[in-house]
Amino acid sequence: MNAMVDVIEAEIHQRIRNPFYVRLGSQIKMRREYLHLRLVDVSDKTGLSAPTISLIERGEQNCDVDQLLKIAAALDTHIARLLPRGPGNRPDVDATFFAASRADELAAVYLDLSQPKRNVVIDVAMALSGA
Repeated sequence: MNAMVDVIEAEIHQRIRNPFYVRLGSQIKMRREYLHLRLVDVSDKTGLSAPTISLIERGEQNCDVDQLLKIAAALDTHIARLLPRGPGNRPDVDATFFAASRADELAAVYLDLSQPKRNVVIDVAMALSGA
């Protein structure tokens, strides 16, 4: 039953494919394939349905921070390594990711920063995470 609900929700979300989520999904899929894992393997480790993971990998469903943390753990990596890369090879985090993660206050603060200050925030977060 949960798989059917996931598929229906994914259908609703796939109407608009955000380039950030397309790139994020591609990073997730590359890591999964590198580890020779099947969708069902990642599903078993995350509790997310295989169709949901497939939709995330294709960028047809948004992925929030909670889901990304589960996926990163299942893929034996850190969330920062799955985020698409932007200038300076830094993770490219955009406002839609914050919004999907229900981190509106954090998004507002982050988006008010100049690009150099955003880079510092990302560098510090990566250093703290060991990424």
